[in-house]
Amino acid sequence: CDHPHIRVQNRMVPDFAALTPAVKKGSAGYNRPFFPNQAAAGGTTLTVGELQSGKDMRSGSNSYTLSWQDVQWVLSLTKLPIVCKGILSPQDAEMAISAGASAIVVSNHGGRQFDGAPPAIEVLPAILAVVAGRIPVFIDSGIRTSTDILKCLCLGATGVLLGRPALWALSCGGAPSLRRMLDHLQSDLADDMRSLGVKSLKEVNASFLYKDNLTK
Repeated sequence: CDHPHIRVQNRMVPDFAALTPAVKKGSAGYNRPFFPNQAAAGGTTLTVGELQSGKDMRSGSNSYTLSWQDVQWVLSLTKLPIVCKGILSPQDAEMAISAGASAIVVSNHGGRQFDGAPPAIEVLPAILAVVAGRIPVFIDSGIRTSTDILKCLCLGATGVLLGRPALWALSCGGAPSLRRMLDHLQSDLADDMRSLGVKSLKEVNASFLYKDNLTK
């Protein structure tokens, strides 16, 4: 059923810890159909033509009429916390809190939705200043290495989310490949911490950063 109420109810399964709506523009950005490696799981060969045929899965998830009131409406349907993903300004962070969000994700959706959107890490400090510890603040977009993760944590992010690295690992070798990628990241992060002379991530802060090197 396409009714929003039914869609929300269908997602309230016992294993879910939260609902994470993407608060972005009402339409999906244009993504150039470029698949140089023809990555596919299970030995299946996917062509550009095949990937372009059929219904766009994103088409049913976008609406020009959605507003912050809809976040409040979803909260009335569930006891699950709402985590708003796609925050790029202090103003939106404040509105998310006012709407009842339990946490936010600072994200430009991997740079795929709007050319010219700022890197998530560059707007993170201003958003953290406005949130002032009232709710957890996570971040994604452009996270590729352990030092990327460490930079975000030094700035004060509650946690760091991964997108493309996880998908790349899955496409190369399924769950075992994903596990290896995560293990490598964890090992690299431990090495980075030793380089900084810290024993716990709770010890890292902005004093470890060169501010003009955040996106490099």
